[in-house]
Amino acid sequence: MDIRLIYTDADRVEQGYLRNFSADVDVAKDKDFEITVARDNNILRGGSWWYISNTEYGGIVDNVGVVTADREIRYTGRNLRGILCDKIIEPPQDKDYNIVSGDAIAVINSLIEDAGLSNIYRMTGESWNVQSFQFNRYVSLYDGICALLSTQNRVLRLVIKDGYVTMSSAVPYDYTEDKDCMRSDINYNITQVKNGYNHLICLGQGELKDRQVLHLYVDKMGNITDTQTYKGLEERTAIYDYSSASSIGELRTGGIARLQELNADSLDMTLPDMSMQIGDITGGTEKITGATVRKQITNIIAKIDDNSIDIEYSVS
Repeated sequence: MDIRLIYTDADRVEQGYLRNFSADVDVAKDKDFEITVARDNNILRGGSWWYISNTEYGGIVDNVGVVTADREIRYTGRNLRGILCDKIIEPPQDKDYNIVSGDAIAVINSLIEDAGLSNIYRMTGESWNVQSFQFNRYVSLYDGICALLSTQNRVLRLVIKDGYVTMSSAVPYDYTEDKDCMRSDINYNITQVKNGYNHLICLGQGELKDRQVLHLYVDKMGNITDTQTYKGLEERTAIYDYSSASSIGELRTGGIARLQELNADSLDMTLPDMSMQIGDITGGTEKITGATVRKQITNIIAKIDDNSIDIEYSVS
């Protein structure tokens, strides 16, 4: 397999193909990359772009490092998602929140334009009508877009070609309904939480007796409510400190997410390359105990050289 890694100058004018390289791309966690070449192959510069057409593997070179002992050059920077993370959705002047309505594609493209990225990024594909969606205060453009898409159970997809990034959304594919998930080369460790936390004390703004306090509980069906079900020995309580929450609603949202995190089942998997993408769902069932876990793909590490792309998936 011949990998064509295109690189540009700082003006995004294509210069050719990078050869004799190795690259690590952290797609969705750190949202960055590292490309290593021999010292006599130092042809990228700060501000250069690189990408592999029709994938989301690409980014901008922010740093150029020299490893004298190994006679190597290491280029590091932000990938396509990382660039979106460096733009902030601010509330309009004299407003507490940025609240949007209208066609979803138009709304997102307006945000991209406000961020000064419309000459590179463009949202396309299926749309829907947004009705008064409220962004968190000073949220990153990336997190804000993902939050908006999540209201429709959709996740962000990116593809770069000819130096332009096409953004779209998709409903995650559920691989647990795919027979390939039962292949013999898939190994996993499953841990199910059977006696988790059922009471979370959420602490918001304020000091001492004036501090915001919100109690969240888990009922016997696993629902998060305002009513206590478990008491005495059965009650397990944890504290959630969120002093920067701007409202009781934001404190509640953060508390629910924290309670779900505390009680999340764990799944460690060794996965072959199954062309999964961020947000897709995988899982497994252990036959002896009957334990079943479904998890979303939350990150992809791509290891790339001239001849191959090796993929490692992470779930949470």
